[in-house]
Amino acid sequence: MQTMTPWRQRKKAAKRQKVLTIGLVVFTFLCGIGAGYWWNSEHSMVKQLTYALEKTKDDLSMAKHTLDGTRADLDTTRLELEKISKVSDIRKNSEAIFLKVLDVHRKYSKIVEAADKNVSKNKRGKTKKELEVMWESEFFPLKDQLTQLENTLAELEQRESREFDLPTTPPMMLRESKK
Repeated sequence: MQTMTPWRQRKKAAKRQKVLTIGLVVFTFLCGIGAGYWWNSEHSMVKQLTYALEKTKDDLSMAKHTLDGTRADLDTTRLELEKISKVSDIRKNSEAIFLKVLDVHRKYSKIVEAADKNVSKNKRGKTKKELEVMWESEFFPLKDQLTQLENTLAELEQRESREFDLPTTPPMMLRESKK
């Protein structure tokens, strides 16, 4: 076995010391990066929360000052919005009733066409009576609803109510008056 000379021992010790020093520097560097990242993220989060809190405080104070002066305005605006909402609902309902009236008229027109194809006077008279009863039970309630909605709408819009020129007789009656 060879014995190491003190010179070689010193050389190896110096080499180990360099490697250990470089390893320690790299380890310290990595720990510093990790600690810095953690510190910045923690500090950044605190900054964000502080900013959000201050902004919320400012917004609340602004809202408090403007709220005191605008309560009356909000009440009138709320009433106007409710009125607009009611007007919109009434118009939608009246449009739906108009469509129902047209559907009823279309339905009775089809029944009349089918009855016109039937030559028998007995069946035609029976169909006429049935049609009049059905017309009165479906058409006139729709017309009353439409008139009521129009009166309510006119009151909300502060104007006179309109009169609708709707057919008041069933389609068969119209055709018989033409013949």
